[in-house]
Amino acid sequence: MFNDKLKMLRKMQHFSQDRLAEEIGVSRQAVAKWESGDIFPDITNLIALSQLFDVSIDFLVKKPEACTKREGPLEEVAIDQDELQRFLYKAKIRTYASGIEQDIDGLREYSHDYLYEDPPYHYHDSYVGNEIFSGQEVVTFEGYPVWALSYQGRVLHSNFSSKFLKEALFHVTPERPFKGPVHFQKGASVYHCQSDGDLAWVTGREEVYFNEEKVYELVFHGGLLKE
Repeated sequence: MFNDKLKMLRKMQHFSQDRLAEEIGVSRQAVAKWESGDIFPDITNLIALSQLFDVSIDFLVKKPEACTKREGPLEEVAIDQDELQRFLYKAKIRTYASGIEQDIDGLREYSHDYLYEDPPYHYHDSYVGNEIFSGQEVVTFEGYPVWALSYQGRVLHSNFSSKFLKEALFHVTPERPFKGPVHFQKGASVYHCQSDGDLAWVTGREEVYFNEEKVYELVFHGGLLKE
């Protein structure tokens, strides 16, 4: 679904079609036709787009799929934790926090799901519920599950804004790509996130306040599935 991914990435960078065309060195009409699905960019422009948005060409041109289970023991998989952390950061800002809904089949009945992949890594966030909800994020490497995070949250007041929460989560830091930043504020809305641990084993809590009244809370825990 190249055209949908291009629109998603452009909006995440707050680029207009004119701005994107200028960055790539093509006409605005070309960008418009790419996004409508009328034409497909050549390899030169695909490379330019992948570099501009910091994604792989595979991500741009391949449809996200549920990870395929591989044969062999998990112990044989070698993980670069710095690489995994960089991938997790990119996955976080390109899924729920981006504010752009993904039109994909849910993992289970009534679930809300978000996918991101940059081979050999694959990220899947799936949760059930609405004002009270529970979910899990899983990262696989070449089909093997290597990192997971579980969470449970609830909305406490009608003053809660999911738009504000997504904006706060979009400011997650590459150093701690678990939930959101330690502190984020916009007007009367304030976001806090406290965590203990690191990529290998982390626990934490995030809260949103509106006019100093807590309107949302969530607890999470997770870590590596192998040393």
